[in-house]
Amino acid sequence: MQKVLHIRSSFDPGGIEMLLLNLFNFKQDYFRIHLVLIKDGSLIPDLDQRYGNIYYKWFRKSFLDFSVLKKLHNLINKEGIKIVHTHQFIELLYAFFLKLLHPRLKIVHQIHTMYETKDWAFYLERYLSYLFTNTYTVSEAAKQELIYNFGFKHQNISVLHNAVKINDLNGDQNHKEILGIDRTRINIVMIANFVWGKDHETIFKAYDLYIRDQIPEVSFYFIGKKSNISERLIAEYLNEYDILNKRIVLLGAIPNAKDLLPAFDIVVMSCFSETFNMALVEAASYGKAILASDIPVFLELSEEGKYFRHFKTGNPLSFYSSLSEMIRDQQLLAVHDYATYYRNKFGYPLFVEKLNDIYQNYN
Repeated sequence: MQKVLHIRSSFDPGGIEMLLLNLFNFKQDYFRIHLVLIKDGSLIPDLDQRYGNIYYKWFRKSFLDFSVLKKLHNLINKEGIKIVHTHQFIELLYAFFLKLLHPRLKIVHQIHTMYETKDWAFYLERYLSYLFTNTYTVSEAAKQELIYNFGFKHQNISVLHNAVKINDLNGDQNHKEILGIDRTRINIVMIANFVWGKDHETIFKAYDLYIRDQIPEVSFYFIGKKSNISERLIAEYLNEYDILNKRIVLLGAIPNAKDLLPAFDIVVMSCFSETFNMALVEAASYGKAILASDIPVFLELSEEGKYFRHFKTGNPLSFYSSLSEMIRDQQLLAVHDYATYYRNKFGYPLFVEKLNDIYQNYN
């Protein structure tokens, strides 16, 4: 059975980390993972070694820690590892130095997020990925952006969609009580950290301009790490009534937030830059009613609006109009029959098969 080295530079809750955690813990007989963690993280205790995968806590003490490189070199020799899989620039850099020591080593480099700036790290990552790796990204939309906006060569980059892990399809209605959700209202949730690329502001602005007075039965819940962005949005668009009456609720970061999705009537996702979005696919895998920005990747995930609705990105009036239409048509709020389709298309069984094909057919 093939052995694959994964190098990971962080392991706190996030999209890449959850993907790796679930992949590591998924029982399969295609390949064995040696996961080297070069930075501490709160998700490490959740790694399960029962199925033959092994992890190592070799935390780097500097940007390029040669003691960690030596351990990686020894591990490759000991286990006969032929492939290393990386997910960010720092991991790719370590893999590059390992390839200098092991010229036959093959590198799979997976790009999950877009670049905020074209700095020296971006140019070096692009150069290394072109010369030394088979490069993958997480959607067709992300691939096109990498080619046309960031200068990646189309023949050197392919698509491997992310996978999501979904539990009980019906969910746990006790979450309504745990979160203090008012069952008489239409409760809407967005799961996203308040960071660059996410567009909470369009929703806050739509609420302030239209929704507060014109759709009084609606409450919004935001799950995700707070920041100076959330503080600004609260100060600019909300009043004391909104907070006290739970018209707008900021819950902060919650582990396994996807498990809370069944407690809500509508899932919204407002972004202006995104490559995949796990929360959106998780919502679709629960069959939830979804309203999302019309950015290319969300159109791709919805199959051009076939499975959920869109509003014009960054347009508060469009968001309000689309939401109003959904609420008027109660059929749109029912649990949809596309859940099984999304669970199969973005589930771990298919993801592992595709990943194994990548490892086996590397040239």
